[in-house]
Amino acid sequence: QHALDVGIPKEGTLDFGGCLNNLPNLAAQSSTYSRRVPTLLPSLDGCLMGGLGFGEIGVIVAPAGVGKSTTMTNFGFGGLMAGFNVLHVTLELKEIDIALKYAARLTSRPINEIVKGDPYFYQAVQQCPIPSDRLKIKYFSPGTCTTANIRALLSFLRGQGFYPQLLILDYLKKMKHNGDAVGGLGRICDELVSVGDDFGLGVWTAQQAQRNFRFSNRTSVSGMANDISILENCDVAIAISQSEEEHKLD
Repeated sequence: QHALDVGIPKEGTLDFGGCLNNLPNLAAQSSTYSRRVPTLLPSLDGCLMGGLGFGEIGVIVAPAGVGKSTTMTNFGFGGLMAGFNVLHVTLELKEIDIALKYAARLTSRPINEIVKGDPYFYQAVQQCPIPSDRLKIKYFSPGTCTTANIRALLSFLRGQGFYPQLLILDYLKKMKHNGDAVGGLGRICDELVSVGDDFGLGVWTAQQAQRNFRFSNRTSVSGMANDISILENCDVAIAISQSEEEHKLD
């Protein structure tokens, strides 16, 4: 009998019939449903039952220059304003560039004015200050960061007393992977789900659509090409599109 038990998990299982009457309470106590990180977009948060859950991964799909980094910054800002700790890992823009995006979102002042030392920026900061140790920003060179690096960073930050509850990863294709045309980035998505489960956080990341969707009224699944495995492995997928006329208005 002992030999047969080798390899069998020792944790208990969920007895569906036995817990059915208590299922709403169990869901309310679970990490997935008890605390969800809002995006501050009411319609989206409504679809997500309040936001992104711990252990879940959301992917933003958009062509180059449409606003993936800005959207993820806005999602990070939503978590920050809701009282969650946020870790923003950038694999493209430098740390100061991401900090300026958050500052512009916080103060409603344009980045070019903030850089010039706009006095209205300082007034806005005094009116809505952000406590220390609520948002951390980390830059990795493109193609060098692995999920092992993310785990090591999270462990280090925990040792410093900072416990992120939302990870913004900007963006997926800049991660180091084995170069598989099909499935490589999907496996990274799976690994990020595991990171979310182990560290108790939600993950927002992004993936770039093909260039022929640069100015399109709709970004479809076909725009993902061989990276379709990303969508197969994520919990939430959001496509952003922009017409040429809309781009000219920016």
